[in-house]
Amino acid sequence: MSRPFRSVLRCVLLLALAGWSAAPAPAQGWERPVRAPEAAPPPRRAAELPRRAAPAGRAEAVERLYGDSATRYSPRYGQMPAELFSQTLDAQVHPLSCLLLTLTPESDFGTFGEAATLELEGALRIFAFEEFLGGYLEGAFNLRLLGYLDNPGLEALPDVAAHLALDLATSWRFWNGWSLELRAAPGLYSDIAEPQFNCLATVNLHYTVHPALALLGGVTVRPDWDLPVFPNVGLAWQPHEVFRVEAMLPRSRVLLAPLRSLALFGTLEWRNFDFALQDEPGFPEAFTVDEWLATAGIAVGTGEDTRLTAEFGTYLSRELRADVASDSTVPIAEEWLVRIGWHGAF
Repeated sequence: MSRPFRSVLRCVLLLALAGWSAAPAPAQGWERPVRAPEAAPPPRRAAELPRRAAPAGRAEAVERLYGDSATRYSPRYGQMPAELFSQTLDAQVHPLSCLLLTLTPESDFGTFGEAATLELEGALRIFAFEEFLGGYLEGAFNLRLLGYLDNPGLEALPDVAAHLALDLATSWRFWNGWSLELRAAPGLYSDIAEPQFNCLATVNLHYTVHPALALLGGVTVRPDWDLPVFPNVGLAWQPHEVFRVEAMLPRSRVLLAPLRSLALFGTLEWRNFDFALQDEPGFPEAFTVDEWLATAGIAVGTGEDTRLTAEFGTYLSRELRADVASDSTVPIAEEWLVRIGWHGAF
């Protein structure tokens, strides 16, 4: 065997020996390595859920509208991520308490006579919890007193009727743009001399299309009322901090606020609500106020968190519905109205 051939053979044998000594021994029986199962990831809290992908230009839009693209402050709901902000839930100005007085001069109540109308409305937030079952909970006291100055000849019509209710509202927001709002308003809805209990319930869905635009759809269930299911639909659009549009039922509004302490606004509102009456033979069980009205007004800031408002408007249609004599509907003259208000803690 030649010297070169023996040298090559020696190299091959040395390489084979090295490879055999480095190879792992075949596993047998319990020696076979077992791969441990991967541990399930711990459940995530709502705050840790991944955020939805932001549409192109969203960060710039949030920055332009709100100044801070990381968080947004809502007068009603406090601090929150900007992606969860909703124009239908979070108006730039949200009064946490208010008191409104509306006067309508003497109006013809069909063939029954004339009467002036005085209405007092109020709201006061009593409590709020920013962390409640993963959402938000607040409670407010709502007040409406409707009085007829000089009865227009309707014996069943009370001098004063009232809504006195505790409005409980809770909401949940989701990263995909949807929000769910539930409300319950147990209280008295009746002639103030004959208190009768009822409970209104509301379910609303909100969808944020864009930081400046959100949609609303829902209903309010009102047992034993003339219109037992009342719609809540529309949109809120605020392309700039000084201009806002709310095209909704039951109320639409256009707001122009060139200054923090000054705003001009116009409203178109459909009001439909009931008052239960005394349960006596020959008297109706309830009467319904159904009216459309339009107003224009001004809001002036009187402090850091308070505003005074003044509105002037007119009724576009007015009806009083009840089983009165042989007619269940009493048309009311479409007079003008004036409303003044105080709004606090924005």
